[in-house]
Order: sequence, then C-alpha cells, then structure tokens
Amino acid sequence: MILANQAELHAMENAASDVSGNISRVILHPSVFIALRMSEPTTIRFMVANIGTLLSLTFSENVSSAESTSSFEILLMMIPEITSALIGDGIFYNFVNKLLSFDQNDSVIGRLSNLTFKLIESGLPGSLDSCGFLFKLLKYADNTSVTDLFVGLLEVNQEFEMVQRWMANRCFSNLIINHLKELEIENVSNNQFMSVEIEKLCSFYEMIEMGIKNPILNHSFKGKDIIESLSYKQELVCFAEEQRWKAIIALTNSISNKSGIDQLKPLILLAKKFLMALVSDNSSALRNQPLQNSPSNSTENPQPHVYHLQIINFLQITLPNSYDSEIIQNLLTILKKFPNCSYFHLEIINFIRQAMKDKLVDDKTLKIIAKYVVSRVQETTQGSVAHATAMKLFIDVSKFVKKHRKAKKATEKVEGFEKYAKVQLKSYLKMMDAEYGKEPRKFSLFNKV
Repeated sequence: MILANQAELHAMENAASDVSGNISRVILHPSVFIALRMSEPTTIRFMVANIGTLLSLTFSENVSSAESTSSFEILLMMIPEITSALIGDGIFYNFVNKLLSFDQNDSVIGRLSNLTFKLIESGLPGSLDSCGFLFKLLKYADNTSVTDLFVGLLEVNQEFEMVQRWMANRCFSNLIINHLKELEIENVSNNQFMSVEIEKLCSFYEMIEMGIKNPILNHSFKGKDIIESLSYKQELVCFAEEQRWKAIIALTNSISNKSGIDQLKPLILLAKKFLMALVSDNSSALRNQPLQNSPSNSTENPQPHVYHLQIINFLQITLPNSYDSEIIQNLLTILKKFPNCSYFHLEIINFIRQAMKDKLVDDKTLKIIAKYVVSRVQETTQGSVAHATAMKLFIDVSKFVKKHRKAKKATEKVEGFEKYAKVQLKSYLKMMDAEYGKEPRKFSLFNKV
C-alpha cells in the first residue's frame, strides 16, 4: 500500500511538473490532496501558476462538475502559497466584483461566501482587502451561506476584530437597515414559510442580534432606525418572529439606562398587541407549529409559540415601563387558555413575581390575581401543570401580603382566600417539603418555591 501511494505521488509530481499542462489531469488526480497536505512543492507551484483557472473553474456555470468541486476544495485548503497567489495583484477581488455585476445562483453565492469567510479567517496579509466586495453579498441574504458568513464574522472573537472594525467604519448597521426597507413584507402571508422576503428578514434580524452583542459594533445597533426596523407591525411566521424577538431582547439587555428603555416604547406596544392577539384568537400565526409540551396543533385549538415566551420575557425585563393592569389580566387569561403549557406558565409566573417585587401591582390588580388563584387551585387537579401554577401564584400572593399589610385588605375581600391559605396551603407546603424515597424532588415544576 505504501509503495502504491508513493507511486501515485510520483505520478502526481510528474503531472504537475509542467505548469502549462492539462489542469484537469492534475486537480482530478487521486493523490492531489495528499500531495497538497504534504506541501509537495511541484504540486503547489502548479496551483500557483494556474490560480486564475482554479478560480474560474470554482465559479463556473457547472459547479457540480468534478473539476469545479476539486478546484473549490483546493482553494478552501488555505495553503499559504496558493492563497497568497489568489489574493495577490487583486486577482480574487477583481474576479468577484466582475462576478457580482450579474445575478448569481445559490450555488455560486454559497461557494463565494464560504471562500470569503476562509480568506478573512486566514488573517493573511491582504486577505481582508481582497474581500472588499463583502457587503455586496447582503443582496443574497436569503442564502444560508451568506447568513453564516456575516454571523460568523460578527462573533465575539479576537481573530475577527479587524474585520469588525472595518465593518463598523463602513456603517454596516445602516446597510442592513437599508436592505430591510427594501423588503416587501406586507405582501407575505404569516402562514407562508417559503419566501425570499421572509428568509432575508430572518437573516437581517440575526445579523442585528449579533451586531448588538458585539462590543465593537454594538454602539451602531442601538439607534432609532434599528428600533424601527424591529417594530414591524405585522405578525410574521413563527420562525421569523422568534428571530425578531431574539434581536429585541438582545437590544433590551444591552441598554442600561432608563432613557434607553424609554426608546423601546414601540416594541413594548408591539409586544402587548401580539399578546392581545393570542388572548383573542386573532393571531393567525398561532396555526404554525406549537411549543413542545402543548396539546394538539389545530386551527380549532391554536397554541402559543416560542416567540410568545420571548415576548413575556421582554415585557418582564422592560418593567416598569411595560407594566399595566391589562397585561396581568391577559396573562391570567392565557394561563387558563393553555393549561398544559408549562414553559408558558413559568414565564408568566416570573412576570407576575417581578411585578409584585417591584411594587407595581395595585390592590385592584392583586384582588384579580387572588380571585384567579383561589378559583384555579380548587377547580384543577392536584399534580397538573395548571394546579402547580396556581399554587405557586397563591404562595407568591401570600408572601406579598405578609410583607405589605395594606395589600392584605385586598385579599381579605376575596372569598375563600384566607381560609385556603390557613388550611390547604399549609398542607400543600408540608407535602412539598416531604422527600420521595431517599432523594428530594429536584427537577419538577411542583417543587417548593
């Protein structure tokens, strides 16, 4: 086997010795990649001498051909001598600019994105300059490779700090906003999964999220234009909404002052609108795939989605700005409407807890919560998600009342609250303190709060 490999490598050297020879014969030779990995000088010299042809083959019309695929894989190896030849004398830069002067298919754009990322990642002198066309690829943001390229470059990584400063100096955030303005989202149904517009929107929202999280670029991703781009009033298909609210939460978490939170009012209003749609059954986006742990998915039984959890989380972290008594009423309605969705219940519990902790809940609203929990603890089955949620809220209200004597008057007016707190609640807490077998329960929604 060793002798056979040596013979093949020798044949490879002979084929590559003539730099003006048949390139297909060389790049399709069985040992070409072995020779390149071993830094075989004759083979490398051949590739350097034929760098223009390798580039043309990589992005030829027939990208599925063996020659095109092999050429692409050779360039991706980032062998210093070959890569230096590629970016030297503006070969790659000029070739790509000419290529992008015409519309290209997904395969070509995918390859170009992958090669561009590898070149920038290599850190070789001149590699970034040779990719000066970078922003032209935003036109093809519906291509997943383009998304991966920009998301990868926006990662908090010391290797990419130079390109991130380069992007910041060239107003990358403004370019994204301009591309978002060009999208015709109003013509896209919120049940339409396959859409170039939606794919681009998701891609740009992901770039915004990454830009916000990046310490070099985040200052340019906090302005009014970014907030407006995230405030699109139409409720989108579920995966697009999930990406939108990821970006919104990243933006919210990056703001540390009250004036910054005040600027988020359009997003707070949007969140409340979507919650109201969920309560009133008017959200057609509910007909998409539901959260895990929810009942069956049907148009007769609409279900909440991950982005609804994100919305409640957003409203919690924007307290007190986001608070009003109507939100509490809507959240309690949602709890009752979706009794088995534990993820949803946990987010709502956290919101109500935080609102009480921040002393935002007035006596009238506290009375509404108390009425709800008294009713639910008695009409739901012990051990169910709905009962556990009601008990957690009952405990939270009881603790709040003990700390705030004025609030006690509100719960005293709720029929059955005081009696339940003195009898059944004590029994419930005793049960929750008990161990099952030798180990206490650690991973249950029903644990002691």
